[in-house]
Formats: sequence, C-alpha cells, structure tokens
Amino acid sequence: IIKIISKTKIELTILEKIKINNNLSHITFYLPILKATDRFEFALEKCVELGITNFKIFSAEKSHTRGIKIERWNKILLAAMKQSLQAHLPIIEFIELKDVNLKSDINIVLEQNSDEKLITYLNTDSFQKEVLKINFFFGPEAGLINKDLEKIPNKINLQLTQNRLRAETAIVSTASIISSYKDNS
Repeated sequence: IIKIISKTKIELTILEKIKINNNLSHITFYLPILKATDRFEFALEKCVELGITNFKIFSAEKSHTRGIKIERWNKILLAAMKQSLQAHLPIIEFIELKDVNLKSDINIVLEQNSDEKLITYLNTDSFQKEVLKINFFFGPEAGLINKDLEKIPNKINLQLTQNRLRAETAIVSTASIISSYKDNS
C-alpha cells in the first residue's frame, strides 16, 4: 500500500511477500561466443524468455573471441526478464572451459551424430530425479572439437534433431524443449 508520495520520497507498506520458485535454476547453458553477435544476443534473449537463468560463456577452439560484452549482455538479459515477466535475474559470466569443475554434474553435449535424442533422455530417470546441476554445452558455428570435448567430464552426447542447425537455433530449441518439459512435469 502506498502511504506517502512526494517529490522526494515514496513510502510503501508491504502486505505480503510471495516466493516464486525458479524451476530451471539447476540448468546452466554453456554457450560459445558466436561469430554473429546479433544471433548470439538473440539466443540469449529467447533463452531468458523461456526461463533459462544461468549462462556461462566460453571460448571454444573454433570460437570467435572478439566481443566479450558482459555488461551489454546483462542489459539484454534484464530486458528479456522484464518483458517475459520472469522473477529471477539471469546470471551470465565468461569462463575458461578448462577451469570449470563439473565432475558432480550431468553434462549434456548436443551432438548431431549422437544415437540418443534429447527428448528421449528427458523422460529417463537420470533426468527426472533431482540432480544438483545439469549443464548443456553448445558448439560454435564450426562445432566443438576433441580438445574442447576432453575438458567436459561425465558428458552425455545427445541429438537435438537430425538436421544441422545453426548454433543459435540449437540453443533456442533446447531452451524451448526444456521449458515446455518443465512446465508439463
């Protein structure tokens, strides 16, 4: 309730606090820096609109390393959060893949040539039980090479689709699948 409004102050009384759970807080997207920054920013924006709130940006062997713009990306994430009426501020940071300790996590690498599909994996006990963290790794336009993949422990290779997708399409598609899966579970 608004108690006082003046030119120099506004005084409010909070009647009730409502806690809104972040159903996807245990999901982190590991995104490579893409050559086309507008496509990268589009993917970030759409992921936030779909409820993804944790992002780690890394430079893969075949990534383009120019243009690490954390401040700009934070503004994009905040705008997307507000636009989509999300209650949780997304977190984004740049990391070196070799420095990340992911041994206790489930690490999913989306690989076009994998035999198991992401949608099938989402229905397994491994995914449905409470897991500390689930990390999704995406490759840049030229893909992840063995040197990149060796840095990811406990990885599970899954196929999103048989089609070859642009990096940003794979990112947004995965966010959409996870978001709708969590909405229906």
